[in-house]
Order: sequence, then structure tokens, then C-alpha cells
Amino acid sequence: MEAVKTDPIEEARMVRGEWVDRPAGNAIFAPYFNDALHLKGDAKKGLIPSTKYPIICGWDPGSVNNAIIFMQNIVGAENSPWIVFDEFVTINQKLPYTTLVPLVMRKMAYWNRKMGHEFKYVHISDNSAFNQFRAKTGSYDVKDIEAISRDKADTFKMEPIRMRACPKFNGSVESRVRITIAKLQDDGLLLSTQCPEVKKMFRNLISERQGKTYDPNLAYKPKRSAYVHAFDALSYVLLYHDAISTRFSQPATAEIMDIGT
Repeated sequence: MEAVKTDPIEEARMVRGEWVDRPAGNAIFAPYFNDALHLKGDAKKGLIPSTKYPIICGWDPGSVNNAIIFMQNIVGAENSPWIVFDEFVTINQKLPYTTLVPLVMRKMAYWNRKMGHEFKYVHISDNSAFNQFRAKTGSYDVKDIEAISRDKADTFKMEPIRMRACPKFNGSVESRVRITIAKLQDDGLLLSTQCPEVKKMFRNLISERQGKTYDPNLAYKPKRSAYVHAFDALSYVLLYHDAISTRFSQPATAEIMDIGT
């Protein structure tokens, strides 16, 4: 105990037998993400969604890497925080959309059953999923995802997935990093203990390597790695909300929830 009292990670590893990731020294979010402030829940129970608000799913789909992050914006609470309460992340695993989409819809159906409520789901992805043609399938990612969800809608007794495009512009990646940092600084982003992949991202996502001359922009440009997919999926939601409107984070009345048309 004496040897590890100043190192909470070594204490978790050596005293409690928990294998806890040590943040990378140059991790982008390491100065801002704090377990005591941002991590909610315990080993058995984490955050749960409120039936007053829609569930927002951030998507970063791909051929071998996929991340879908389940979030809510709790308007009216202090700082109107975003909560991240569930995740679906696969890395270096070929998962066709015919498998991926039903797995995501099963999670959606699970939360409907658990909360006894038919949630309104809003799905946000990078606009490359709308315009990146896949020669192998002869289609686009979004078109395939939506078509598969329509085929499975009756099975899961829910509305088909309809994707919205997150804005993309010069500097949009850096903007997503800055928005995420601002949420962490204001305690406006809370993470469930049941989202280990997002936690790993906050601890380990590093920025692009700096050259001899310091470039402040590179400090906000994530390096491509296994951790970037969870970041992309989560931050697409934050940027979409920031750039488009706050309408979908209001209480889910029928009138307010007719968004993105």
C-alpha cells in the first residue's frame, strides 16, 4: 500500500488485482478525463438512459473497424450533460453489415425492453458514409445500413435506421476534439462504467507526431489507431448537435422529434 499510494493505476493493479490501462503520456484527453468526475457506475451497473429524451447513436462504420456509441443529452440537469451509456466497438474484425446492423438493433431493442419505453433513436455518421462508394457491394455504407434495417424492422419491432450526416469541413476533426475537451472540462460528458472501449479511447488516443517546430493544430489532430473509431462515433454526435441545432435533445414530444427532414 505504501509503495503505490501515489499511483492510483499501480494501486488498482497490485492491490485490487485490476488490469487498468495507463494513459499514454501524450494522450489528447488525459489532462481532462478524470475517473472520479466523468466515470459513473460500478462493475455491475452503469448509467441508464432517461425515457424523457431520445437516444442518439454515433456511427463510425467500416469494413474491419466499427464503432456505434449510444448517448443522450440530459437537458435541464446541471450543465445539460451528455451521457454515454452503451457501446458497440469491433476492431480488426470483418463484420458485414448484414451481421452488424441486427446486432445494433438488438441493443436498441434491449434498451426499449429494459426501460419499458419505445425510444426515439437518432443516428449520426460522418458524411463519408453517405458518399463513399463500395465497389465490392456496388453501394454506399448508409444505403446498405438503412436497407438492412428496413428488412429487420419487423423482427425487432422498431422503426428502420435512418442516418443523418455530421458536417465535414476543413478543420472538422480538430473541432470535434475541441468540443469533446470542452465537454469534459465543464463536466458536460459523463461515461458509464459499462463502456470500456470509450474509456480506453479517452486514456490512449494520442495526437499526430510533432515535428521540430511545434504546430498547435497537430495537438488536436488524432493519430489513426484502434482508439480513433470510438472517438469519431462519439464526436460526430457532439459536432452535429453543435453545428445543426439543439432540437433533438429536447424532451421527446412528437412535434419536436420530427427532425432532420
